[in-house]
Amino acid sequence: MNGIGKVYTTRIQYPHFSGLGVYDPNKVFTKPDENGKVYVDDVLSSICKANEVPPKDYVVIGGKTYKIVTIGSQTWLAENLEYLDDNIVLGNDDVSSTVAQANWFANNQSSSYGLLYNYTAVKYIEDNKSTICPGWHVPTENELKVIADLGYTAVRDDSWTNYPGDNSSGFTLKAAGQFTGTFSNKGLSTGLLSISTMGDLARRLNSVNLTNEISSTTKTVQLSLRLIKDS
Repeated sequence: MNGIGKVYTTRIQYPHFSGLGVYDPNKVFTKPDENGKVYVDDVLSSICKANEVPPKDYVVIGGKTYKIVTIGSQTWLAENLEYLDDNIVLGNDDVSSTVAQANWFANNQSSSYGLLYNYTAVKYIEDNKSTICPGWHVPTENELKVIADLGYTAVRDDSWTNYPGDNSSGFTLKAAGQFTGTFSNKGLSTGLLSISTMGDLARRLNSVNLTNEISSTTKTVQLSLRLIKDS
């Protein structure tokens, strides 16, 4: 360690809390950018380890940090999922029930509404949850019903053009709209897909106007997705 001067260490930054991060004791270097990394001995590594600040209300999935919320016995993502990999087709206007697809609403990746997925993409995420989101899963219809039963006011934030809620539960349900070949209903409604099906239809939490309800939809429609923590 002698002679290397001031050192920096990488950390995962949690944007919701300024300055909160987790130190990585394996990546310590002499410049605040990623050039000129200098790996040092266990002494400095142990110092970094001792200064870790593990956040209790966040989880990292696919390199993105998500706020989480516990409601009763359930723990949910408090943000819509934005996971992508090479097995999910992004931005395909030809909607399909057999190809895993996703879209940013109106192709606007900078929005805070998350991705819209079709059921095949949701099924792919569930089938590969042990590597994509270990400890988490796509909700069942019954798990989403717990959220629906809280009522629209308790789960909605102020993104709703009509009938916004107070978000007293902290679930922060966004009015993210849908994609059916064209984008529609942003600010007016949203759907959260479940892994459950009824015949050839997917089951979802549908939130519109003054209601939250569990209903069916075609497997081609692209809607939002939240994950729930394994019990």
